[in-house]
Amino acid sequence: MSPEERALARLLFKQKILSSDGQTFEQLFTAVMEKSSKDFRQIKPQGEYGDRKNDGYDSKLGKYYQVYAPEDVAKSPAAAVSKIKRDFEGLKKQWQEISPIREFRFVLNDKYKGTFPTIEAELADIKQKHSVEECCSWLAKDLENELFALTDDEIYSVVGFPPDPGKIELIDYSILTEIILHIMAAVAPVEFGQVLKVPNFDEKIKFNGLTATAPLLITASYQTGIVDEYFSNNSLMSKQEVRDRLSDMYQSLRDQHNTNGNEISSGDEIFFQLLSQANPKVGDKRTQDATLVLMAHFFESCDIFDDPGEKE
Repeated sequence: MSPEERALARLLFKQKILSSDGQTFEQLFTAVMEKSSKDFRQIKPQGEYGDRKNDGYDSKLGKYYQVYAPEDVAKSPAAAVSKIKRDFEGLKKQWQEISPIREFRFVLNDKYKGTFPTIEAELADIKQKHSVEECCSWLAKDLENELFALTDDEIYSVVGFPPDPGKIELIDYSILTEIILHIMAAVAPVEFGQVLKVPNFDEKIKFNGLTATAPLLITASYQTGIVDEYFSNNSLMSKQEVRDRLSDMYQSLRDQHNTNGNEISSGDEIFFQLLSQANPKVGDKRTQDATLVLMAHFFESCDIFDDPGEKE
């Protein structure tokens, strides 16, 4: 599967996540898990017995899953907390002797928004009181990670076959654009505390010959927490995809400059060319500012531009 095809497959899966509630989401969860683990077993409700608080489990590992997918969990986190407590008590009462509970995963369709402190506190309390090895929330990003660890055919069997990316016109389905739109929606005024915490870019900026562009990069770095928030709520693939794309853009531009005999003093020129390539809407200041925040994030992690610590 090419990067473009994976991006499309992810978009199709994300749409399934966002549109799935209740039983529909549970079916999506089961479809992924049955392919991910040969030992996973779905438990279907049985008349008056129901599913005995077990939506699926791996008896060999003692790993249990309970699925919760309301339309909007943010409307009532307390309902989720009550469900965790009630379901775990029922699970332990009816399944502990069948297969001892070592792990309990509360599968929550957070729709890529994250979990809540009260939910995490309840799970931590259960872990301590019942001596469970692992007791945690399991979110949309975790199910996506599970999906994209499968073979291409297995992924397609869940999301369907995406159209040929080369035949799609005027649609930007890239994760790079998605995160830039997220930054635009979340960006806030810079506060004094953020300025105090700004990472020291000086050595790397000088090493890469960034003089005219340094103020832009430093100012954007104050907002990189927005990028961290996005990646914390999305799959590992999303971060890898964006990192690889920006890194490839940078490497290509740097190689072009080296081939043309330019020195490191061309860093500012490479910076602006990279900004232009990464910006999904060239000429628009808001998307340019958001793209700068993303570049600052990967500049700090040394995925774009050269790391002075690696110089000979």
